Amino acid sequence: MTSKEDSSLIKNSDFLTFPSQWSSNGVIWRNFIIDERRGIVIIHPVSINESRYIQQVVVLPPKENLKLEVSATDVAGKFLFAQGNGCDDVGMRINLIVENQSINLGDTAINAKEGWKNFSFNLSQWSGKKVTVRVESYAGGPCGSWQGEWLGIDFVRIVENP
Repeated sequence: MTSKEDSSLIKNSDFLTFPSQWSSNGVIWRNFIIDERRGIVIIHPVSINESRYIQQVVVLPPKENLKLEVSATDVAGKFLFAQGNGCDDVGMRINLIVENQSINLGDTAINAKEGWKNFSFNLSQWSGKKVTVRVESYAGGPCGSWQGEWLGIDFVRIVENP
């Protein structure tokens, strides 16, 4: 596996590619090794009704064709404390906060059986602006609320679309 920073457009001093270095709204589990991926952050919702998140403020470079890439899975059943019951999913929401306005870039349920999924979001319209990138974990999905909501994040990076 290559370094998580290899393709990031914004270098680590400006945008922390490793989610374990981001701020959060509570306890998160950091720097796990899952499926041979290192530095995984695990985010569990606060409750059935309240999400938990990691976030980071960054000034996007003044370039066209910017995109945000995220790699995530539900890690239910992979650790003693992350118990699963066979039908495990977690809600993941990606928000961009620009000038105090929250913009939902994506909202999906990830099932533990699906493995790692990669997501990509176009950021070009916010080029050159100061934004907050937020990744949320919340209860819900086809399996129902409170069914193994253990969101594992491998990387979050900003790259230039070819």
